[in-house]
Amino acid sequence: MKFDDLLRFFADKAWFDFEMVLLLSGEEPASVHTELYRWRQAGKVLELRRGLFTLAEPWRHARLDGSGLAGPLYPPSYLSGRWLLARCGVLAGAAQTGGAGGGGAARGRAGAKPRGRGRPARRCDGL
Repeated sequence: MKFDDLLRFFADKAWFDFEMVLLLSGEEPASVHTELYRWRQAGKVLELRRGLFTLAEPWRHARLDGSGLAGPLYPPSYLSGRWLLARCGVLAGAAQTGGAGGGGAARGRAGAKPRGRGRPARRCDGL
């Protein structure tokens, strides 16, 4: 497999593993291992952990992000709902104070509009 073939398959991916390269190349495992080793030594491929790779910055078009790498790097990991809400900006105030909200009843002005109504829904495009 040539490096141009690797770019064609994985430039838009944040990560790939040895098995993906092996299946796409159709070559012997020892040959694929040697090619990945040489590309790592040349600085074209970065090894995230054993068997999990990403292309180096000039060749990778996808953004490396913790949300996309959590599962592949450590398989039993997960992203909590709180993390997602903080990432989307919904829990921005709670993330700074460390709590999910006030503990008591809120007192407001008489006739004040209840909080949270009338605001447009926020969309999280950061994932």
